[in-house]
Amino acid sequence: AGVAMGIVAMRLYPLPIRFLGWLAARRRDLVPVLGLRTVARHPAASNLPLLVLMLTAAFGAFASVVTTTVDRGQLVASWENVGADWTIQRVGGGAVSTLIDPREVEGVEAVAGAFVDGQARFASTPNQRSAIHLYAIEADAYRDVVAGAPIDAELPPQLHADEPYLGTPESPIPAVLSRSLPAGSQPVQRGDTFTVEVAGQEMTFVDVQERTDFPGLDADLPFVIASLDHLQAAYEFQTLYANRLLVRGPESIDGAIREHVAGELALGQLTSRHADYGNLRSAPLVSGVVIGFRGALAVAAGYTALATMAALTLSAAARTRDLAFLRTLGLSARQSLQLTVMEHGPPVLVALVPGVVLGVAVALLLAPSLGLSALAASERQLDLAVDWWSVAIMSAMLLVVVSAAIAVSTWLARRARAADALRIGDD
Repeated sequence: AGVAMGIVAMRLYPLPIRFLGWLAARRRDLVPVLGLRTVARHPAASNLPLLVLMLTAAFGAFASVVTTTVDRGQLVASWENVGADWTIQRVGGGAVSTLIDPREVEGVEAVAGAFVDGQARFASTPNQRSAIHLYAIEADAYRDVVAGAPIDAELPPQLHADEPYLGTPESPIPAVLSRSLPAGSQPVQRGDTFTVEVAGQEMTFVDVQERTDFPGLDADLPFVIASLDHLQAAYEFQTLYANRLLVRGPESIDGAIREHVAGELALGQLTSRHADYGNLRSAPLVSGVVIGFRGALAVAAGYTALATMAALTLSAAARTRDLAFLRTLGLSARQSLQLTVMEHGPPVLVALVPGVVLGVAVALLLAPSLGLSALAASERQLDLAVDWWSVAIMSAMLLVVVSAAIAVSTWLARRARAADALRIGDD
């Protein structure tokens, strides 16, 4: 695809250059018209760097899209696996909210409590007794914990309501229900009620939303998401304490949180999303692919520099002779530099922009067959992500390479003596 577009660009390249040369001829300055007319007369001199630079830009853009997509997919996967920056619970279960307060650690931004029961009794019919994963969260605090996360963790507004639900058929508690229900369940539609046993008390819930998954829960796991505040208000026995804490904070406080948990909570279990993300990025296959792309891009950039230098070297003798002749007519050193830029600037722009567009387009075209979900350790189909900053940096690096080659060529041409112009045409 890159070669095909390069051929098209080389075929069409002289047309806009001639048009720009015609516009430059209407100006009074000399440098633009000389540079553009030189390129129009000798387009073959620019074909090699044009084609190579376009291929390099296309590969660089493609590699940037792939690596960015994998990286963001890994970030999403880490959120899906853990559900927060850190989760704190006791080995074997039990209340934790009464034993430890992560807010005491400097740098912690938000904390939400959750009551988790992986074997809660569920019934959508009178005679059913199946197990479901109950996940009751402090809804308002949870919104702060996942603020800015690249996942869909927003809870329906019913779970944030302050209304006193009793957990009875007349006053059911709003809940989010998984689309996959336990074996033997009857279909539950939005607005239908079902019962779940919460710490020994049977409560009635109403389905207000369905989801296929939820952050922090295993895929294909039947679950019920509810508000912990609603459950605590409807609980008739003792206080229903949170047995899991969800914590938000930067990776830099990981050591402080671990020390706090080890000192305050016996047999505490701390799970870090930052560590999970790091493990995904350092996986041998993923890191090998990323290193391979970067190495190939470096080789391509080096080849672009060599191709540009080769093209300039092939035309160095003619350019040196022309500059020496023009210097006898009063062309200054600054104008000679501008002339070289005008000769080689248009090919760079013509190659760079279509090359970047081609690389992104090829990535979008091949997205379904690239298998990037496996590299990101995600079960979802990843949407391609384009980091235009990294693409711009890659393009700027290529411009630096070509500019360095042009600067060297100009420096060599300026070394020619003006007296050499008097011997033009001599055998």
